[in-house]
Amino acid sequence: RDRGAVTLGGSTASGTSPNPPTAQETQVRDLLFNYSSEYLAFDLGYQICRFYEVGRLPAGTTPRIFRLDQDYILTVSCFLKEKNVSPHALYLMYKSLFYKRFID
Repeated sequence: RDRGAVTLGGSTASGTSPNPPTAQETQVRDLLFNYSSEYLAFDLGYQICRFYEVGRLPAGTTPRIFRLDQDYILTVSCFLKEKNVSPHALYLMYKSLFYKRFID
């Protein structure tokens, strides 16, 4: 290894990469490169809805933790970019994600 090279985010200043990105990291990079605005808009709305739904739970209730899978996030991001989506459609999408998910 070149002792004079500086490591920056997984690659070195000399241009070599000690650890190539995994398939999942490559998918995330592609998603953010192709659909950054759409992903940000969806994720912002999703986090606001999640915060609200968790706050609605009775005191002492532990919310279920669930993660959206990569395919769902990619599909929604593509849908938001390629189609004319109304605010009503977004409302229904978020409502369907949180409908009774936090209640045991």
